[in-house]
Amino acid sequence: MLLLLALTLRLLATQFARFTGDESDQWSKAVRIAQLEYFPALGQPITGSVAMTPGPAFQYIMAIPQILGGSVWLGTYFTVLLNVLAVWIFYLLARRFAGPKAGLVALALAACSPWAIVYSEKIWSANVLPLWGTLAFYAAVRSPESPRWQAVLILLAGALPQVHLSAPALWVGCIVWLVLTPGWRISPKWVLIGVGLTTLAYLPMLVYELTHGFSNLRAILEHSAGTESPAYARTLPLRVLGAAVGQGTSEIAYQLRRGYWEFGGGFDGYRMWTTRQGLTELWSLYGPLAAIGTLISILLAVLAWISSLRSILLGATRALRARRRDGLAEGERFTVSLLAALGTAIFLMAMSKKTFFPHYIAFLLPILLWPMVGPISRWLEFRRWGKLAIAALVLSCVSMVANAERYYRDVDSLDGLRNTLAILEDILSEKTPASIQFRHFNNLYSWERLAQYHFGKPLQLRDAGAVRYVVENREAHPGPTPTDATLYGGRLLVRRDARAATSDPAELVFRGALDWSRFQVSKIDAAGGVTPCAPLAGGLGCSYGPNSWERFGPEVLSFGGRAQSVLFLHPITGHTLRAELLLPSEARRGRLYVGLTDGAMASANRSLVHVRVKNGDRVLLETDVGSKPGLHAFPVVVTSTSPLSLELTTANDGARVLGFDLDLAR
Repeated sequence: MLLLLALTLRLLATQFARFTGDESDQWSKAVRIAQLEYFPALGQPITGSVAMTPGPAFQYIMAIPQILGGSVWLGTYFTVLLNVLAVWIFYLLARRFAGPKAGLVALALAACSPWAIVYSEKIWSANVLPLWGTLAFYAAVRSPESPRWQAVLILLAGALPQVHLSAPALWVGCIVWLVLTPGWRISPKWVLIGVGLTTLAYLPMLVYELTHGFSNLRAILEHSAGTESPAYARTLPLRVLGAAVGQGTSEIAYQLRRGYWEFGGGFDGYRMWTTRQGLTELWSLYGPLAAIGTLISILLAVLAWISSLRSILLGATRALRARRRDGLAEGERFTVSLLAALGTAIFLMAMSKKTFFPHYIAFLLPILLWPMVGPISRWLEFRRWGKLAIAALVLSCVSMVANAERYYRDVDSLDGLRNTLAILEDILSEKTPASIQFRHFNNLYSWERLAQYHFGKPLQLRDAGAVRYVVENREAHPGPTPTDATLYGGRLLVRRDARAATSDPAELVFRGALDWSRFQVSKIDAAGGVTPCAPLAGGLGCSYGPNSWERFGPEVLSFGGRAQSVLFLHPITGHTLRAELLLPSEARRGRLYVGLTDGAMASANRSLVHVRVKNGDRVLLETDVGSKPGLHAFPVVVTSTSPLSLELTTANDGARVLGFDLDLAR
């Protein structure tokens, strides 16, 4: 039942979990791998660095569920299952160390811990760390008695840097366990198998580095350090150990205050817990009832950790006196291993001057709850204090779930996956492109990835679009829903008709960004030779030359600092590009939007692109673009039923990326 509770809570969390830049980038890459369109040799970007993690293991793992399709829910639920498996392995470890009752306590804490839930409910590299780390420690525990696990341990430990650079902390923790465990031998056979499998996991990265002068490795060594001061480094022990103890509590002010997402906005958990003003803010943040439940969970966690540390000290004293490595019980050795891993993490962050974020120790979840499990399971045996221990554990778990529910309701749901998909479905049903404005966190990048890969259609955007959407995602909407808005969970989406206030046609009959497949595109050389645009694989456009930029199709490009949904074209020196359209019979007038992208405007090439619009043989418009940034609008008046054509030429095609769209109306 407790394992089912763990699964249920995580599945509920997926509905409201934030889905923003990192998640959408990593998920969309997994989809492309599954569709055999992308074969990375390196991993995801390292925070605050130009370097990437040294290997693509995480991306290929996340591609496994996407083999079944492009739905974002496949990868999301796959991540949940991985973390529920981590909870089960933690149960097996706790049961081994301290018996069935300890296993149940471990299941209860791991199922309800808001930290264990947060790092399990979305597609993010940190969210595979709990299973990775838990399985690695389980392999270390099993290695002395079953040599096969030595291969598993070497593979998991060796490949972990491909997911996160916290790997050395895991290495030290596992080594300490093995050193403290007497009477076992290294199996050369299984060690070699483990080394061989690890080498295979690094082959893509090794080939890349050998062919690129070890550029990524040099970037890791030269640019991955942080900028924190020595004064900050001196606070790291309290920050890291406080976060470790906090994993077993309901205290999630860091999440409620958007700590990782708005770290530059002033949130500092260390200050909150070490100053009177911070504690006052903490009480106000939770409110009296929730604060009491949170304090109970904190007290339970602190007392349990103190009890575990006391047991270690007593056991170490016995071991030293007897001069025996087996003086510590298995559970005590495991706690020492966890402390060694935490100590290594503190040392690494101090040396690299990195800022500490709680997900840096996510590889120790949920096993970091073990120092609580042992003492609580013993307290349950006491006749006098057993009922009090049960009550405290139940209250703590209730407080955990309640605080987690508040977090997802009031914070994460504002950029949550379920609400985002519902909003996107409505926006994608628009018959005309729209402009989108976010009142708080700009989540456009994620929306574009979801539209392209989950819904299978591009998000049609234009700053001067007929419809303007305003996304109120700073906080949950408190009052009645305005007449021009829709409420998605707590997120308000305001829809306004922007075209009504312009001189644009009132009734469209054609929009290029939506009906782009009706254009016939060709490249014409100086001798009059015509190269037709050949369809691209996947159906989203066509190609009129051997280079990747010689293509036509819908794309989101940046003009004047704004993302716009347009049609991509790249003129070629010595050629005329022609996009021809058979006019709808009712078309009488319209508007052409055209311009060079911001990237093109920033290039050293200052050549203009000549634009000519013809209705049959009659020229309707002739102009040059490229002297000013932005997407420019030009009126077009149809004079006959002959095809309408757009022709582009340029003297120098270097970085001349052009975007255009065409509206036609009655």
